[in-house]
Amino acid sequence: MRPMTSDLSTVLSIEAARERLRDLISELAVVRGKVTLASGLEADYYVDLRRITLHHEASRLVGQVMLDLLDRNGIDFDAAGGLTMGADPVGHAIMRTAGDNDRAIDTFVVRKAQKSYGMGRQVEGPEVSGRNVVVLEDTSTTGGSALTAVEALREVLPLVDLVLVMSVEPGFGGQSFIPGSLEKIAQLRAMAREMGLETIIEVDGGISARNAGAVYGAGADVLVAGSSVFGAEDPQAEVVKMLNA
Repeated sequence: MRPMTSDLSTVLSIEAARERLRDLISELAVVRGKVTLASGLEADYYVDLRRITLHHEASRLVGQVMLDLLDRNGIDFDAAGGLTMGADPVGHAIMRTAGDNDRAIDTFVVRKAQKSYGMGRQVEGPEVSGRNVVVLEDTSTTGGSALTAVEALREVLPLVDLVLVMSVEPGFGGQSFIPGSLEKIAQLRAMAREMGLETIIEVDGGISARNAGAVYGAGADVLVAGSSVFGAEDPQAEVVKMLNA
């Protein structure tokens, strides 16, 4: 483990940024012990990513890693945000990193319910109607927070060509698929069908022959697999298994 100090003015390579962020998450964010999640499920540990997204060094790395992840997956967007409050610092981190690279990316905040006073808005910040947006979440169990945000952004769904569902925690490979992602995929597909849209749903994270059939059955169009393929003794055979799942 490297010491928890760093020259904040130094811009790391994306590979070094991912590794440093992984170190910081392991050191600062993993809380061990019985925890009841928002979904009602119990876990033996909890990853408190607010200890990362609100950290003076880690937040910069979150922006760098997330922006690179979105760019590598060909996601074209003008604004990033999600349900308050977990998504708020992630959106700000992406906006700051984009600004450092002369890119105009806004962020927005989605309230849990529409305001009954003032302007009565549920989505706060620069106007997102008619723009390409990315809906964020800091930690995913069932994906409920992101789905609440998506519901609030329903009016912009007809403008979206592709929705990327991250089925692991972004940042490093070899993680297990988060089962709650299936519900997220199914609800997104149902929403698109209800609106008569042909939205492409891409799923990235923990994809293997063991879950490819379920992910496709939930409504995914594109599956992104890395470790399960390139870590297999016969990568070609593993791909064939996924195609036949």
